[in-house]
Amino acid sequence: MLHRFEDLTAAGADERLPWHQAIVRSWAMANLPGRGPAWSPSCLSARIVHWIKWDLRHGGLTGEFLLRSLIVQVRYLHQFRRAHWQRGGRTDVAKALMFAGCYFENSSETRRWLNWGVRAFDSLGANELSNEDMNDLYTLTHIYPRMSLPQFMERRARRALASINHD
Repeated sequence: MLHRFEDLTAAGADERLPWHQAIVRSWAMANLPGRGPAWSPSCLSARIVHWIKWDLRHGGLTGEFLLRSLIVQVRYLHQFRRAHWQRGGRTDVAKALMFAGCYFENSSETRRWLNWGVRAFDSLGANELSNEDMNDLYTLTHIYPRMSLPQFMERRARRALASINHD
């Protein structure tokens, strides 16, 4: 989808790096904060995760302009997270804030993003996490080993098993 940037992490993305860099820069210049469908919670959350995963893999977010754009997006999501949470996409919002909190580590603001994302994930029902969500969270533990996510994932797995056993 156009505003979600799923192609950044799709199969064969390595071959499209120059094109991806051009469309990310073009998007950042063309989409004003908070305006239009690009700023809906689902698009915003997915884009944040895809941009971060892409940068970690390919170093695609070159230059201060793109990093500032990503920070603005995360701040917007964090500012309106409760409203977004009520409208759905809860897993996406939590995951995006966790990714951003890890990626932009070492400030009180980014720790708030991470802490809110972890608490939000902890409140989700057992059936609300997809395999992709669990894989992404597992990846975070390898990239950011100081994060205490393995304990969090273990609690989630125990809860999921308990809910299956009670059905």
